[in-house]
Amino acid sequence: LNSAILSAISAHPLCPPGFEERLQQVMPKMLAHIDSFRDLVEKNKDLFSKATLKIYQKHFREWLISILNEFPQGEAKIELSLDTGELIRLHAELTDNHLHLDFSGTSASKRVCLTDGATFGACVGALSAFLQKNLPINSGIFSCVNVSAPLGSLLNSKYPSPTFKGMTDGTSLVASAVLMALSKIIPTHQMSMSVFSPTMISFEFNSNTSFFDPIYGGSGASSSSNGTDSVQYWVRNNLQPSVEEIERLYPLIFRQIRIRQGSGGKGQYRGGHGLTKVF
Repeated sequence: LNSAILSAISAHPLCPPGFEERLQQVMPKMLAHIDSFRDLVEKNKDLFSKATLKIYQKHFREWLISILNEFPQGEAKIELSLDTGELIRLHAELTDNHLHLDFSGTSASKRVCLTDGATFGACVGALSAFLQKNLPINSGIFSCVNVSAPLGSLLNSKYPSPTFKGMTDGTSLVASAVLMALSKIIPTHQMSMSVFSPTMISFEFNSNTSFFDPIYGGSGASSSSNGTDSVQYWVRNNLQPSVEEIERLYPLIFRQIRIRQGSGGKGQYRGGHGLTKVF
């Protein structure tokens, strides 16, 4: 652990109390997991050899190419205008073995800032969602997705641009743009748009404590199925805060949490319903 950096973080006024102490307690457990993994690799050298991993990556590359070959080739152009005046431009092209995503013409960042790595991850996530398959995260899959995000644009921001807004709303916008493009190229597998970001409820109390809670909308319907109720489509953390724990820590009482019936719209396949919370 870099004690100098930890001390600097701890000195910040917004740093949680006991941050450094808690981290010191957690680190031995993390190191134990790393040691266990090293032992596993040592005992299974053949399984983790470079040759085996190359075969593994090649297999999944060929698997994804076989899936892409089932769809017609084509291209589509998408523009998304943000309330901040920022603009995302996408030229998508699907060939027999690649998905090319060119974001040239995307504006410079004002409030929404992403790293090029986050942009690439959002694009791969969107492809996985469109295909409705859990794509394994490896170089074989990555080699089928080409992403071009100009340096200095909001999708490839430069230091010291703040990326919090990008990592929340920005990644959803990128993924939604990719879904829109793929739906144009392959209309038989269309997907409606999901909510870009949740509604955030925030309370601040006299005790200098604050509480915030997300209220999720639903995911968009596809050409073959309904959307999912109350889910943040681009967040893969399934942990939900405990109502009992929240009521213990804050002067709040939950009166009701329910699905907002009818909010998903109409159609042969409806969108996912939103959520209602009563405090």
